[in-house]
Amino acid sequence: MKRAAILLSLVVFFAVSCEKKEQEPQVSNVSWTPCKQGILKSGGLSDNVEVKFTNQGVQITHNNFEVPCDFTTVNVTYILVNGVLSITQQGLPNQANCVCHSDVSYTIEGISQDEVNVIFINGMQVYCYNDKPQEPCHCIMDTLKGEWIWVKKYGGFFGDTTDSEFKSIVKILGQNEDTSINYEVFVEDTLFYKGSLQILYDQYWSEYRGSAIMTLPHLVWWNEGQLMTIPHQWYLYFGDPRTQIKSRDTLCFAMGIGGFVEDDKYYYQKIK
Repeated sequence: MKRAAILLSLVVFFAVSCEKKEQEPQVSNVSWTPCKQGILKSGGLSDNVEVKFTNQGVQITHNNFEVPCDFTTVNVTYILVNGVLSITQQGLPNQANCVCHSDVSYTIEGISQDEVNVIFINGMQVYCYNDKPQEPCHCIMDTLKGEWIWVKKYGGFFGDTTDSEFKSIVKILGQNEDTSINYEVFVEDTLFYKGSLQILYDQYWSEYRGSAIMTLPHLVWWNEGQLMTIPHQWYLYFGDPRTQIKSRDTLCFAMGIGGFVEDDKYYYQKIK
């Protein structure tokens, strides 16, 4: 009887041992500074994020993070899916009618650089992996975000370069966690289109070119007196694809049809 009890205990012990799961990475060493500046609404100080991978995990330092004036702690949660690390930071409690800024730092343990391609904090991209260590990493949003105004066109039967025909501004607003990019198009200061685009390839400035389905005012048609917008594949170049000269202040939209680039190219200049 005693022998049977001992054998049963061993079976239970090994069963429990086999069912033991590997612990999930933990957030540790969370620290923050007192309020730097109290204001009634958002704004005042620009924030920046430092990302560093160590033997312990990924270390985050968020300078000038906006928190409510009554905050006594900073809560940090995260999810890691398919190389995308999405972090949520929140100052608690969140009951005051004013905000201030704090330098926040913490470590997410057990996450290596090999596991992470992109990092978002509260929905904003703060890090991307560069597979070319000899070159600095410039995510496409570092260059693309802002306001761009149409200045000239290249194309036509004789391949002429002409000035813009009307005022067109493309506003790149921000990137979502699914890597889609929100944008707005204004024609003569009136909203023409609002939506999102997905860069189909070439995520880094070192490649300087991407492709996306977008709605721009350069391709429209009239249906029974009503202006209709047409989503179309556009190739995006930072600089001039004709001369191969790169420039972060020039964005060229080239029409693409069936995987080929047409002659018509629309050049935009960054204004903000």
